[in-house]
Amino acid sequence: MSHLELRSPRPYDLVGGEAVGAERVPIAFISYGSGGGVRASVKDSAGAELAAQNMFPAGSGEFGGPFALTLDLPSVPTTKYGTVELGWTGFPPEVVVPLVFGSFIMPGYFTYVQHTVLPGDTLWDIADAQYKVASEWPFIYEANSHQIADPDLIYAGQVLNIPHSTTTIFHR
Repeated sequence: MSHLELRSPRPYDLVGGEAVGAERVPIAFISYGSGGGVRASVKDSAGAELAAQNMFPAGSGEFGGPFALTLDLPSVPTTKYGTVELGWTGFPPEVVVPLVFGSFIMPGYFTYVQHTVLPGDTLWDIADAQYKVASEWPFIYEANSHQIADPDLIYAGQVLNIPHSTTTIFHR
């Protein structure tokens, strides 16, 4: 049975910026029983394809992976949300994962860390701890707006992605 599994990114992960000055979307997948080609693409929320790659794994049989690839985006995306799509060449994608473009949210986006909300936490306090500038809490809100309806209401146990730029990463 043919099967594709996307290991990274996970839904609503922040992507891009792993290499300073370049927009990169890391994609790692496993393909089982593959004998044909695999296609991976990144699209913005308007459906425009930003990057794509076809891969033809060598061999066939029970295990045709794991394989890893990285897609480079030509520029900072013009939408906050997008998708990474994975499928067999010539067929509709089997896997579609929503993602957030970090560089759309934060200029110079480089990476993110995760923070599990504790009782009493506020976005203001988290920004102060992460950036040493509490008023930069909107970056955290924007990176997590898919799970935060009101920035004044976050809940213990929520796992937030905290974006960092090439400058904020050195504040810590």
